[in-house]
Amino acid sequence: MEIEFKRFQVKKPIDKVVKSQNIIFLSTFWWLLWISAIVLLEFYYRDLSGDRIKILHGQYWFFIIAQLSILGLLIDQNKRLMESFYTNKSLILGFGLLFFAQSLSAIFGINAVYGLRLLAILISTSLPFILLGITSHFMTVKSRLAPQLFVSLACALGACILEATGPIYLADVIIENYLMPPRQRWAFMFTEANALGGMMALGIVVALFQMRVSKSWVITWGLGVLILPIISFVFWETNARGALLWILVTLLFYGGLTVRNLLVKLEGFDIHIYFLPLGFVFGLLLLVLIFFRQEIADFLRLNQADFTTGRMEIWLMYLEKFKSHPLLGFGFGASNQLMADFDVKGPYPISGPLNIFIGILGETGLLGFVAMIWLWCGATLRAWRIVKSQLFHQEGDFHYAFFLMVTLISLAAHQNGEWQVMRITPFNFLFFFLVSAAWTLPERTKTQPCKM
Repeated sequence: MEIEFKRFQVKKPIDKVVKSQNIIFLSTFWWLLWISAIVLLEFYYRDLSGDRIKILHGQYWFFIIAQLSILGLLIDQNKRLMESFYTNKSLILGFGLLFFAQSLSAIFGINAVYGLRLLAILISTSLPFILLGITSHFMTVKSRLAPQLFVSLACALGACILEATGPIYLADVIIENYLMPPRQRWAFMFTEANALGGMMALGIVVALFQMRVSKSWVITWGLGVLILPIISFVFWETNARGALLWILVTLLFYGGLTVRNLLVKLEGFDIHIYFLPLGFVFGLLLLVLIFFRQEIADFLRLNQADFTTGRMEIWLMYLEKFKSHPLLGFGFGASNQLMADFDVKGPYPISGPLNIFIGILGETGLLGFVAMIWLWCGATLRAWRIVKSQLFHQEGDFHYAFFLMVTLISLAAHQNGEWQVMRITPFNFLFFFLVSAAWTLPERTKTQPCKM
């Protein structure tokens, strides 16, 4: 009996060490993949002649990192991944149907060689983010989204520094805050201002998540008083309307959750005494709309003849193509060829449909569109079921499910004016991470009441 008791005493710390090592392993891959995706795929510089350039061979370096990450995750997490795949067959079916539809569309499309090559690269670079999404439940809640917050804040601070210093000259490259001279929307070193705006929107929703799960009032207040204002300010300077929609949807959900929790906590009190602060907030918002109506109108570009900035004519063209090829579309990855001779009448050059739903419908037809929507909506509904079941017991798992649900919905709103989810971009990787994490959310019965 004494020997068995000693064995039991020794086993617990060993389990803790193994668990800690797994968390460190997964977190390391998560940090490496997200930072390298931003730096190697998104960051641009300008040479002394004025041409914009990327890190030399950045795409190839990222491809190597992605493949090594796949290998490492499969070797170290094989048991967990096999169990997750076995218990979440709908996720495998969804991905299989989507990639099958894209393959058929590419084969029978107008640019089969490029479409199949793009699909192969997309799958191979997205797979590590799918694996990370599936295994994210084994990481501590506070570390699941730390890389996104860190990168968003670093980009925000970098943009502010460049705005204060002006262009920085290093050897033969110029680092500046704008996509094109003269002074225009902030883009930092991203491909465009909308990409930086999307990163700021992601930073805001992750900051709200971290404020919910943090047990330190210093971190919570630091996020709310310091980090959120900085990220929000930089976002405003990007003039990214699609990202604004992302943020508004996020604030709607998190604001609704906060009001709900307050009402539950204050049940039995006279609700009328809270009409005054609510009226104050409403009045403040009204004053902002009145006194800053011109700035808001400029941000939304309400004075443009075409509110969609040239997108509408492309959307109509894609819908016409869909009528001719309703099942498989004109070919996955064939948008560049389709638009090569298309003259956009808007004020800016446009290289794609800038709407993920219309773009996928045109490229892959009904088969690809239905597969993507089924995968996207299924993940959202899965997260909603977890949120609903744990609404009265809000702990770490609840807030992670809530974040996934809100971000999937916000990203859907954002991508109505963008074209990034089904191309090799960080937003594509984010999408696959969110979908995989949401589909594999564990169902747990909570027995302890939440602390409001």
